[in-house]
Amino acid sequence: MHLTKIEIAEIQLRSAIRLFFSKEHPIVVETLVGAASGVLRGLAKHCGMQSILHDADLVKPEHRKEWIRILHEFQNFFKHAVEDPTATIEYEPRALHYLTLEACHLYRHLASDKYLKHRQLKEALAFELWFATKYPHLLSNPSAFHKLTNGFRLDSFDPDDFEIMRMALGIKCADRKSTRLNSSHLG
Repeated sequence: MHLTKIEIAEIQLRSAIRLFFSKEHPIVVETLVGAASGVLRGLAKHCGMQSILHDADLVKPEHRKEWIRILHEFQNFFKHAVEDPTATIEYEPRALHYLTLEACHLYRHLASDKYLKHRQLKEALAFELWFATKYPHLLSNPSAFHKLTNGFRLDSFDPDDFEIMRMALGIKCADRKSTRLNSSHLG
């Protein structure tokens, strides 16, 4: 199988978002988002783009290393055990929504005609829509979001009810109790 970097990131990000809306374990989602995000940030750097969390000017230069360490703390713990095989961690998926948003944002811009001319990912667009509905107070221009989504009738949309997102994406949930969590674990 011959794949490009954007195709690999697409597969990882699509899978992560589908697992997220299927309420699968957030560690699996965060690991996939981390892998996709790493690829997308590398592609973005080559295209002269900045990521919204990793490259943002909102963190002072002298605190940048600490900021990046915090962003990657859980992902690194999930992937590595060479230096700390008996370590434990108190996992809280507090940054998962933001890291996923960053990956979706990067993918959408990289896939555009301006850069890599790749197909858009409906899962990424759905996640960005979900994020904006879940966190409207974080939007810099809420009126633009409402104008964009006016035809979707999101006034009664409950962002904590993932069933509508699964239906929109055509996700059929299998009953795998070993990795499934309730929505309180997903934020």
